Amino acid sequence: VMKGVYIICTTQNVPTDDPFSLAPGMPTGNCYLVTGEEKAILFDLAIPDTRVKRYAELLAGKPAMLVLSHGHSDHIFCLDMWEEVWLHKEDVPIIVQGSSWQAPLPEERCPTFNFLEDGDVIDLGGRRLEVIHIPGHTPGSIMLLDSKTRTLLSGDSVTRRLLYGVSGFVPFD
Repeated sequence: VMKGVYIICTTQNVPTDDPFSLAPGMPTGNCYLVTGEEKAILFDLAIPDTRVKRYAELLAGKPAMLVLSHGHSDHIFCLDMWEEVWLHKEDVPIIVQGSSWQAPLPEERCPTFNFLEDGDVIDLGGRRLEVIHIPGHTPGSIMLLDSKTRTLLSGDSVTRRLLYGVSGFVPFD
């Protein structure tokens, strides 16, 4: 996407013949790898492939910490491959208790949860990401802002197709 920011995505359900297009279309599964001089993060696990962690760390050239934009099942694939995860505390119940459409993740498969709050800063060394809590899509949805490069990373709260961050549901009329 830009120096130090990579999109790792599925090539299923792509909007055009170009799997890397950001044009509107069918949903894709996207993860973002953000690297700094000292650390890297993988933002979301939206690809159901056990090799994503290894791929991200090979690409970054260093271990990557996992940060979740929210706790929905299509953003936590292969979560049990991680020892620790950073997210907003309001989304832990979605993961461990489930919801009307999402099965709970068994406790023995859950990593250690570390909590991020609005205004927290993740310092990667030469790149700082501010946590923005944007409840609406889920109670604990977050975005990450790199003010220096004017880059905003979002899960489903803001997408190329819809804005989910205004209420707890999306009207279809």
